[in-house]
Amino acid sequence: MNVTPMIDVLLVLIVIFLLISPTKPYGYDGQVPQEAIEKTAPTPERTVVLQLEYSATGPGVLRINQAVVEPAQLERQLADIFKTRNEKVLFFEADGRFEFAEVADLLDHVKAADRDIRIGFMTTQAAKAAD
Repeated sequence: MNVTPMIDVLLVLIVIFLLISPTKPYGYDGQVPQEAIEKTAPTPERTVVLQLEYSATGPGVLRINQAVVEPAQLERQLADIFKTRNEKVLFFEADGRFEFAEVADLLDHVKAADRDIRIGFMTTQAAKAAD
């Protein structure tokens, strides 16, 4: 039995799969906090922190720099904050009781406000250090 035609077909299939594979990964760009960055915290007037807190009585409470924000007004307020800034970085902190779908939906609204916003996720330790 001659296996040369089978190897030729295999090589052609490999080339086809390489050509049709997506070239750009999808999802959110995440940035891991670096040790040196946390020691030199940015000045408070430049820092934007979006918090999603759990509420037992209803939907979660949204805050931008400790000020309560209505979910319907989130995109507009973020667009107003970031329209004059060169450095578009937002730190995000969410209570662990939320489902991933709720957090992802909120991050979609953040990106709808301005596509250039870079999102940094705050851990519990970083959030306590910021207070």
